[in-house]
Amino acid sequence: MTPINGLLLAGGESRRMGQPKALMLLDGIPQYQRSASLLKPFCRQIFISCRSEQAPLFPDFPLILDKMEYAGHGPLSGLLSYFEVHTTPVLMLGCDYPLLQATTLEQLFEARNPAATATVFEMPDGWILPMPAIFEASAKALLLRHFEAGNDSVRRALEQAALQRVEPLAPEQLRSFDTPGDWEIFN
Repeated sequence: MTPINGLLLAGGESRRMGQPKALMLLDGIPQYQRSASLLKPFCRQIFISCRSEQAPLFPDFPLILDKMEYAGHGPLSGLLSYFEVHTTPVLMLGCDYPLLQATTLEQLFEARNPAATATVFEMPDGWILPMPAIFEASAKALLLRHFEAGNDSVRRALEQAALQRVEPLAPEQLRSFDTPGDWEIFN
């Protein structure tokens, strides 16, 4: 099976959190480093996706800087910028999943279907999660068409794709933490 890279999204503006989520500490470790350590066993190389002005924040990883033509469109900016440079399938993860464990990523990785556009978690209610997810190289064309049509939702693009769907064994680990109130459980 074709190896995959990791794409860790750390380029958001963190407006709701009020500070960069990627740099928030959990057990003394910045979230982006914790997330990267989760990706490491599954990925040949890990890239941090961010805006150019954020590059100095992440000196320890190769970067995928948001290309101007895609900038400002959330996770889609990072994915399209990645696929402009790389043809290797990619496991995309945000830096704001502090409950995520390696066993959940292993479940996704083991279910991977390279013939599908992407391998995604589908919640019991049918909700498709755009991350963590594995995007095959074939996803680039779909994502680009979706973007050119004026849409920036990765989830909506996935709804139009041939997907490998996986019901998570530990759905509670797939919750992103976006506000200071979310982080209160760690204090």
